[in-house]
Amino acid sequence: MGSLAVLMKIGLFQMNGGTETNPEYQIGSPIFDEVTIKLNPDYYSNKTFSIKAHNNSDANVYVSKVSLNNKPIENYSISHQDLLNGGELILEMSNVFK
Repeated sequence: MGSLAVLMKIGLFQMNGGTETNPEYQIGSPIFDEVTIKLNPDYYSNKTFSIKAHNNSDANVYVSKVSLNNKPIENYSISHQDLLNGGELILEMSNVFK
């Protein structure tokens, strides 16, 4: 349950509990403005995966726009492989649900 809490607090959630070969993470509202995950260099070539929430505040709780490595994400989800590839997930936060 602790790992679920961490995932949700950084703005990610798995609907299937990670039971697939390449599970998907649904994107939600993080409580942090920025999180950097350092991937183990023994397996992932010293890569990091960062999540940045622009305009994050108590009022701006909705994710209005998502991009991964400067490419728009329309379906509000990323794959586990996307995370392992490293990079930057940008979440534009808003006070309006779209």
